[in-house]
Amino acid sequence: MKGLKKALAAVLTVTAMMAALVVPVAADFDYEPVKGTSTKLTKYLIFDENIQLPDLTFTYKIEAGDKIDAGTDTFEVLEGVGAPTVADVAFTNSSTSYDTVQTADDGKVTLPAGMKYSKADITIDFTGCSFEEPGIYRYVLTEDQCTFSPAVICDTAPKYVDVYVTDDGSDLKIDAYIVHTDIAAPSKNTTGGTTGGALSDKIDSITNTYVTQDLYIGKTVDGNQASRDKYFKFTVELGNLPKGAVLLVDRSHATESLGATVNPATIYSNVTNPDSLTVGDDGKVTAEFYLQNGQYVIIQGLTKDATYKVEEAAEDYVSKASDNTSFTIGSVTFDDKTEDVIADEDVQTGFTNVRQGVVPTGIIMKVAPIAAVGIVVTAGIVILIVRSTKRKAEEEA
Repeated sequence: MKGLKKALAAVLTVTAMMAALVVPVAADFDYEPVKGTSTKLTKYLIFDENIQLPDLTFTYKIEAGDKIDAGTDTFEVLEGVGAPTVADVAFTNSSTSYDTVQTADDGKVTLPAGMKYSKADITIDFTGCSFEEPGIYRYVLTEDQCTFSPAVICDTAPKYVDVYVTDDGSDLKIDAYIVHTDIAAPSKNTTGGTTGGALSDKIDSITNTYVTQDLYIGKTVDGNQASRDKYFKFTVELGNLPKGAVLLVDRSHATESLGATVNPATIYSNVTNPDSLTVGDDGKVTAEFYLQNGQYVIIQGLTKDATYKVEEAAEDYVSKASDNTSFTIGSVTFDDKTEDVIADEDVQTGFTNVRQGVVPTGIIMKVAPIAAVGIVVTAGIVILIVRSTKRKAEEEA
């Protein structure tokens, strides 16, 4: 009996010792992956206040950025995961525009004199991305190079979108989406937070400018036989423009319509100068204008590389193009070619029409001899009459 008790005691002792040697093993921990959401930037489009904005669509590409190892003062940057998308951003003539900077846009957009702007959201969708560990995940956002229109000045520099995934003590969460311009990794501060790189160059908008030029077409007449109230017909051909674009015409320096009776020197009547031109699907448009001395029209909203050709019906006047014979109407000097390509400046072109005649002076030579004989005969008759009268008076005396 004693032996059995000793055996049991020995077993219990060994079991206790073995239990004391067992190290507790913690249960395995796995994060529940967190799905991305979406973030937005504001797109600003600045354009001339006197134009009608054509349809413009901006597209974007977003792809994973490169991994950057942690440095002494910088965080590790992880390569982006998944496949985020960016929706196209479209502007049309019906887009709301502002000629003064709105309160919500103060400090974000600068509006030069004579310009206005429209705005829209750039939405970046990360719902197709699943993040499994805390970290900073990088993506690169690039804007379309604006090949759809040479008039658009694009912001072609890449933008870096960092997704901050954090451990909130129980699981993962998306803490922030930071869009910035510096490729450098975000720096650390003394408390282990972020500051510097990813924050100091943070942006929340992208700005584009739609650049256009104006085409001035003017008319002067010169010469002693020129009619300053006569109207001349101009034909304007424009090309290489955005299809469907509407070009507004400033007619404030010209007559809008010619009535049934204009003046004796004008052969045109019942015609109207157009107040807008609509570009066809071939990028071209042709229009006719009627101008008299000292008048001009302004076709607004022509894009860079557009072509123009201005012709006139000079009738029996001598036509001189403005690049050969410049002229000034008010404060506008017309000295450009009548056919060329729109570059980076407004174009002032047109024609001076000259009608000069020689007014006869003195006596016409074919009549002069006859006139001379008449004078001599008349003088002789007068002399004879005087002598006859004198002789008669002497005889009577």
